[in-house]
Amino acid sequence: MGVLQQETHCSIGKPIMTTAMPPENILFVDDEPNVLSGIRRQLHKQYHVTTAEGPVQALEIIKQAPRPFAIVVADMRMPEMNGVQMLTQVASLTPNSVRMMLTGNADQQTAIDAINQGNIFRFLNKPCSPEQLSQALNAGLKQYRLVTAERELLEQTLRGSIRILTEILSMVDPEGFGRSERIREKIKLILPKLQITKIWEIDLAAMLAPLGSVTIPRDLIIKQANDESLLANERQVLDSVPEVAHRLIQHIPRMGEVSQIILYQNKNFDGSGFPANDIKGQDIPLGARLLRVLSDMIQLEDWGHPATEVVSYMRKKAHLYDPHLLDLALGTLAQEKPSVRKTISVMDIRASMILAEDVCMRNGALLIRSGQVITNTLKERLINYFFTNRINEEITILTTESDETKSTGTPEIEPPAQTGQTLLCDDSPVPEPTGNSLASKPKTKTFRSIG
Repeated sequence: MGVLQQETHCSIGKPIMTTAMPPENILFVDDEPNVLSGIRRQLHKQYHVTTAEGPVQALEIIKQAPRPFAIVVADMRMPEMNGVQMLTQVASLTPNSVRMMLTGNADQQTAIDAINQGNIFRFLNKPCSPEQLSQALNAGLKQYRLVTAERELLEQTLRGSIRILTEILSMVDPEGFGRSERIREKIKLILPKLQITKIWEIDLAAMLAPLGSVTIPRDLIIKQANDESLLANERQVLDSVPEVAHRLIQHIPRMGEVSQIILYQNKNFDGSGFPANDIKGQDIPLGARLLRVLSDMIQLEDWGHPATEVVSYMRKKAHLYDPHLLDLALGTLAQEKPSVRKTISVMDIRASMILAEDVCMRNGALLIRSGQVITNTLKERLINYFFTNRINEEITILTTESDETKSTGTPEIEPPAQTGQTLLCDDSPVPEPTGNSLASKPKTKTFRSIG
């Protein structure tokens, strides 16, 4: 294999690039060094060109490149694999890269395979004049910029939509939102230990898991949060929360996997639970298995149980959880820093802080329950209530050493709390509390049958 060569000359004959947008790279792949040398001499003044001798080297270069190539041009006949096979793999590695075929084999079947299998943008015959090649490359760069601009617009739109959804959720179901934020903090400790690429999907699923609560009557949410007895029809409504959230987001672009995680968040590892189907074990989405473990862990902590009791209970109910994820989740208990109560002015409150005490209006009415994670919307609400003399200036929050780096922002989407029925300690459904901190639940809460 030849040595990778890359030109660094200024771009000529293309739209002017700003310093904020580095010029796109073009990768040429051929098994003949003389052909690659001629391409470099011909194009180095117009384009940023990288060359690779053969498909194996090319695929390795693509994998190690700091950013995708705008265009990949491959010869058809090469050892190890032909150009169609290589460009098909390129489509999987960097789907936005524009793919072209440059070959002396002009038969119809080659062209058909190149277009159908490799999604080829241009099919060029050898010999190809410099003018023809430049025209094709300019068209390819235009297509690449169009695709990447559309993708960026989609991601910005998606992030904005998710931000709106979470702000609404924080107002409609502050307890559920607070739980989801605590689950996200634990997920950040666990995911680096798992060999997965789409971390954003799990983080986003944790954030949006309680979204179905927007359809639930507020008094029923409060009733559940207070761990009050529920009627059969009320339990049925609460059980529908994951399915409702699933339906709300499944048609949003690129959110299909996120919606599946949310749908299966109450599914037990042994196949029991919701949804009632044959899916079990490793067939349950990984993110859903992780939410299943962390939701129960957060619930037990909210009920006031120390880490030793949480570990003991969850080990006894191990059939409900993915064993590997259970080990990782329980390992996070030792990593958590103790919280300290701190009294501050409403004007000093920041997003991601957690309320240590209920915020009540001057007439005694409850405004915000303790344990709620502060969002920007909630911050504005508190300030407005303070300015209109409806609440006192001082509030009490929980803080740790890591609070300065916490974020409740939207997960970065890759190039983006469980409620309902849960079997806690015996064979009957137990109403699930949704308070977000130990301050929101009595410390004397006990398991129904922990022994």
